[in-house]
Amino acid sequence: PGLEAALYEAEAAAQEATDSTLPQKEAGLREAQQVVGEAQRLVSQAEQARQVDENSLGHTKRQLEQLDARQRKLAQERSQLPPADASGLAKRQVEVEELAQTLATGLAGLKAAETALPELDAARAQHTRELEATRKALHQAEAELAALKKLQESLKADEKLGAWLHQRGLGQAPRLWEKLQVASGWEAAVEAVLRERLQAVAAEADAGWFADAPPARLTVWAGQGTAAPAAPDGLASKVTSDDEGVSAALADWLGGVFWAEDVDAARIRCGNLQAGECVVTPQGHLFTPHSVTFHGPHTAVEGILARGRELERLTTDAASLQGEVTWLETAHAEAQERYTERQREVQALRAQTAQMQSRHHTAQMELLRLQQAVERVQSRAAQITQELDEVARLLAGEQATLEMLETRLRDYRAQADAAREALYAARQKRDQADR
Repeated sequence: PGLEAALYEAEAAAQEATDSTLPQKEAGLREAQQVVGEAQRLVSQAEQARQVDENSLGHTKRQLEQLDARQRKLAQERSQLPPADASGLAKRQVEVEELAQTLATGLAGLKAAETALPELDAARAQHTRELEATRKALHQAEAELAALKKLQESLKADEKLGAWLHQRGLGQAPRLWEKLQVASGWEAAVEAVLRERLQAVAAEADAGWFADAPPARLTVWAGQGTAAPAAPDGLASKVTSDDEGVSAALADWLGGVFWAEDVDAARIRCGNLQAGECVVTPQGHLFTPHSVTFHGPHTAVEGILARGRELERLTTDAASLQGEVTWLETAHAEAQERYTERQREVQALRAQTAQMQSRHHTAQMELLRLQQAVERVQSRAAQITQELDEVARLLAGEQATLEMLETRLRDYRAQADAAREALYAARQKRDQADR
């Protein structure tokens, strides 16, 4: 409107200049020139405003292109994201739980086996101690038995008598004491009565022996015959033998020998004795109606019957201990086998548990890797969605700016065209005023 008013004034001034005098024409020319200057200024401003908006439009288009490229890139990245392996993750989770359960069962079994191991070791140690103690007792019994046997055998070791017996085939013949079983406590009494006859040898006396008599005192008895049952109060009732010949010889040698529990009983019994009879006490003291013979060490056979009884006891003990040792050796071997078997079981369980722990750890790591991969995909997908929303918002804003700038540029172009037309008209008026 300001440009149109200026043009109108310029036309009026030109008209007036044409119809007026020269001074007036000059004044109109100056005014027309001012109008032209104003028109040029307006054209220049319109061009500058258009140029600014065109620059802004170019920048906005570039921004739109960048945002569009970014939007396509984000959409492409989102489409290329690997799908979340939910089934694989669930399968791995189940596998980890199953392995954890198996591992817990294995650890429980290992703990039970390891707990039982000290008990088996203690049982094995107990069997070892018992076996060693029994072996020691057996060795001691065998040593005592060997010593007693050696002592008893030494009674047969008279060099001269032994040679005489060997010449007649009697070197290994059993002695009387070896065939006797004496009631406990009556050994000394029997020894006091039989004396050297305890070393008697079962043999028939050959007529030639009297011409070549033994070099030492020796009794032989015929290894045959039978004996009547011994009287209850006779010393023979305290002695038994599985050999009937021995029993017959004992009946002869012990006939008329009675026993008494103590000295007082022996003295009382002496009043009823016949000629040649005697009473003996457990201590071996001999009583007759007219004498007392005190028992004491007197020959090599002293204690031979007690040692024989001890030999029997030691033989029985040794046999029992040997049986116990055999049983304990079996029990110890079984305990050792159970302990060794449990050790192998513990070692196998430890190896299995270690393997299971390794598998469980590997499965856990794989599960963690899958979880992290899923989380990364989900996180990136959410981030892309957020960025796409931001890009869409920016695109909308830039698009609105683009439309606004294009509208303004159209207005600026129209204004510039109008201003140039007005400038042309103003120049035409000025030229007319200048004629």
